[in-house]
Amino acid sequence: MRPLLRGLLPFLLFALTGCGNGTLADIWDSFPEEAFNPPGDGGGGGGGGGGATLEEIAAIAGGQGVTGTVTNISLATVAGETFAFLSAGAEGCHVVDVTAPDLLNAQSYVTTIRPAALTAPAEIAGGRVDATAVVDGTYLVCIAVAPAAPNAVSVFHIPTLINAASASPPTDISAAFVPPATPGTDAIVVTGDPLGKGGGVSGAGGQFFVATGTAVARGAVTGTPPAAGWTLVTAALDLGTPAFTTVTDVVVNATTAVYASGKRSDGKFGFAVLANPVIPIPQPPTFVEVLGTIQSVADSTIAAAGNYPLDLAIDTLNLYVTGNNELLVYNATNPFLPALVTTVTSTGSKTIAVAGSGGAFAVGAGDAVRVGTNLLGQARVTGSLTFPGTYTIRGVAIRSTAEGIFFLVCAGTGGMRVVRTPSTPP
Repeated sequence: MRPLLRGLLPFLLFALTGCGNGTLADIWDSFPEEAFNPPGDGGGGGGGGGGATLEEIAAIAGGQGVTGTVTNISLATVAGETFAFLSAGAEGCHVVDVTAPDLLNAQSYVTTIRPAALTAPAEIAGGRVDATAVVDGTYLVCIAVAPAAPNAVSVFHIPTLINAASASPPTDISAAFVPPATPGTDAIVVTGDPLGKGGGVSGAGGQFFVATGTAVARGAVTGTPPAAGWTLVTAALDLGTPAFTTVTDVVVNATTAVYASGKRSDGKFGFAVLANPVIPIPQPPTFVEVLGTIQSVADSTIAAAGNYPLDLAIDTLNLYVTGNNELLVYNATNPFLPALVTTVTSTGSKTIAVAGSGGAFAVGAGDAVRVGTNLLGQARVTGSLTFPGTYTIRGVAIRSTAEGIFFLVCAGTGGMRVVRTPSTPP
């Protein structure tokens, strides 16, 4: 019973933030340490963990339309419904209705943007989708890590895409394609790092940033559908000196700062902090080093196109960075001076995925997913689940509804799985 209570407690505390005259710190301090770390409470999977054992409540995989190896996920809400966009390599991008994650079933599958199924000039640049990002809830940006492709960015207008796929009968989703304004000129090449890894993408305010493997490129959507297009604004942003030799992920903090992770020429791993070019603040790039044997994760076969160490996620005022067998949590109240406040250890030696939302976080490591809370500025794992078979956790997302907090897990060949903290017994 204690692990169950421990798993639910942080989220119960979240509900108490507006109650009474006491502070959350007062509530937290009223519990003994064993309420959070009961004796003998262990972890499984890739290492560490603790907390309650998460329960898997739904899944959607090959026989239900989500084929291939699912690697990354992004979410968008259209007309009150929420959709997940799942990158699946050569299979393209799967679209799944996750409005009610606890009710996910075969009918939740909406469509797949397949490389060979679009009507010219619409296309999946590079012939595959290794990562996705949603910009302003309106545009889907798909990235292919494809060294030989002259362009690796495909953009789609999400409302048009959903309307076409949901029509009866469905209409051609090619109408949702947002082309480069000037083909050939407006193009971003994503080669990946020397091992073919990279492809991180993030966007806000009508612009998007792409980790090409060796640099950060900046693009922008112009015009309005159906006349919208996108342009290349900067092929390589200034990341400071020494120069970065590899750049694998990027995340945007609204319209203030941009964070890009990778390895510098001096051998140091970490992330660069940039002023968002949309608001030209005289702020030179700074570097935050992440210590540890990051190279061992980069060299691992678990790191691939679209999945890598030093994975980044932003949650209002928190920046999450995956390390080797750990998660680093930075306070980004000042977005240009992120301060390390907590290191969550023993997350798994293959920690390559992280998401944060509403004070909760999720980490993917090997065959395990771990979730936790950072509500009090002291992040801790509250639950974990080790998946059977050959499932490898590639990406994670968090979806909150009136029914609770759900963790959407990209399980590679296992499609998308939905997990949550155990429900309260009747």
